[in-house]
Amino acid sequence: PYDGCTIDCPYCFQKVDNNWNKDLYIKKNIPELIRDKLGDWPKDKVIYIGSRCDPYQKIEEKYELTHKCIEELDKLGIPIMIVTKSHHDLLIRDIELLKNYSSDVKVLLGFSNLNLLKEKDDLSIMKTIKLANRLYDEGINVWGFITPVLSGITD
Repeated sequence: PYDGCTIDCPYCFQKVDNNWNKDLYIKKNIPELIRDKLGDWPKDKVIYIGSRCDPYQKIEEKYELTHKCIEELDKLGIPIMIVTKSHHDLLIRDIELLKNYSSDVKVLLGFSNLNLLKEKDDLSIMKTIKLANRLYDEGINVWGFITPVLSGITD
């Protein structure tokens, strides 16, 4: 839904792209593109949401494109994998949509292990654990991942 990210994690793999995060592109027409272009998408192929953006970054409050994309993908019965580490309230907003999703859905929550990120409320480890438990309790398939994994530092 977005190309670019406002979280600006210092270890983001996208930073190898010199144009990364210079601008945030808001793909306002992506729900329509999903509806118009993905009707014949193979039902065993997963759509990954969160590679070129965090789908729940702050801008989602205004545009709700992640929410609208999930609605359109649900109508088509396309399995999805959502990767995020931000703005838990926006993900909580989508719990009903995700737990009633018509195909396979996985939500991957990022746990940062850097001290500099522990101070940011939306990225706190305890808040993420509580969210993971809530998603699990709602019947949503939830995974966790640790970032970054640094040789000799990450235990």
